[in-house]
Amino acid sequence: MTINSAILQADSDDNFLDWMFEPEKKLNQFSEIKNQMKEAYLSDPYDWSIGFSGGKDSSLVLCLVWQMLIELEPSKRHKKVHVVSSDTLVETHQLSTYLHASLKMISENGKDLGIETHFSNLERSWIRSYATNARQRISLVPFKNRSDE
Repeated sequence: MTINSAILQADSDDNFLDWMFEPEKKLNQFSEIKNQMKEAYLSDPYDWSIGFSGGKDSSLVLCLVWQMLIELEPSKRHKKVHVVSSDTLVETHQLSTYLHASLKMISENGKDLGIETHFSNLERSWIRSYATNARQRISLVPFKNRSDE
């Protein structure tokens, strides 16, 4: 799916104060993005996958897709939307708890819209082997000591 870059460019060029003084303009940009999502959704037969971390970017994408699906007639919801997430085991306990709770709510409330959640935990042995491998590959670059000059 490709979102019209002119919409995104206009959003990034505007001042944040536009949200305060011209909120309709900003909300119209979200409507335009949802319309483009709807066109893309209806134009192909493939399921969608959304990477979800619980952060502001992936939450906004999921929110826009969710709203777009609600606006569609149920008979036109012809594909699954997979919300894919992973606990990398480096997040704080609070963040991990929040992510699990969010995915549970998404799973429970998204079924009627064709939204499915997929969650995986990375294995600690993989993280240990990655960290060990990374440490072994780090090499220090020698530099001339200034006191030697």
